[in-house]
Amino acid sequence: MPPEFNPYVSPSPAPKNDISKIRHEFDLAKQRFLNTSKALINMPKMQSSRFAID
Repeated sequence: MPPEFNPYVSPSPAPKNDISKIRHEFDLAKQRFLNTSKALINMPKMQSSRFAID
C-alpha cells in the first residue's frame, strides 16, 4: 500500500534546472488533483430537503 500523500512534503528531491522544476511542480499539482476526489467522497452529504426553492 502506498504511503499517504502529503501535499506539503515533496516526494522527490529538489529539481536542478528550470524544466525539471516545472515538471516537478506539475506532478505535485497532478497528485493533488487526483486526491481531490478522495476528499470529496469523505465530505458529509448535504440534505436537499433543507433548501427552499422559490
